[in-house]
Parts: sequence; C-alpha cells; structure tokens
Amino acid sequence: MLSLSLEQIKENISYARKKAGMTQEEMYKLLDITQPAYSYYEKGEKPIPLNKIQKICEILSIPIKSILRDISLDESNEDTLLKISNNLERIANTLDKLYDFIANKQ
Repeated sequence: MLSLSLEQIKENISYARKKAGMTQEEMYKLLDITQPAYSYYEKGEKPIPLNKIQKICEILSIPIKSILRDISLDESNEDTLLKISNNLERIANTLDKLYDFIANKQ
C-alpha cells in the first residue's frame, strides 16, 4: 500500500513555497493561521488539514497532487497511481448515479 509520510508532505510544501519565491510569513498570513502553526506544517510535526493543503495549493497555483505525491516515485508508479485515480473517478461517478437514482425513487 502506498502511503505518504508527513516528512514527504512537508518537504513538498517547503519546496513548492520556495520555488514560488514565497516566505513562511507570507504563507501563514495568506492561510490565516499563526506562524507556529505553519512552522509545524513545514517541520512535519503536525498533520496538515486537507483544507489547508488545498489552500496552500491555491496560493502557490499548483495542483494538489504535487503536494500529496512522493517525488521519488518512478514512472511506473505514477502510471499505477493514474490508473487508481481513474478507477476512483469511475467509482465516484457510479455513486453519483446511484444517489440520483435513489433520490428520484423517493
């Protein structure tokens, strides 16, 4: 099973922030959180809520997968992840159709 550690996520966030030319101060202000809270995220000391990861990606204008991926993955693993993502999308579409079907029955 593929899992991403806090260490990898914090490295990805730090790398993306620096690549965008932003400081930690700019980030925590734009995220509307305290400096210590943001520092915990980049140090990997606390898990980052998904809504904050999404906001970080919006601020840095990057796709969320760039934060949530293991940058050491090789091409074959990325292909596998793409297949998994496609399967999850199909499952979500099927669930949407099932929900609509049930909602229309009532």
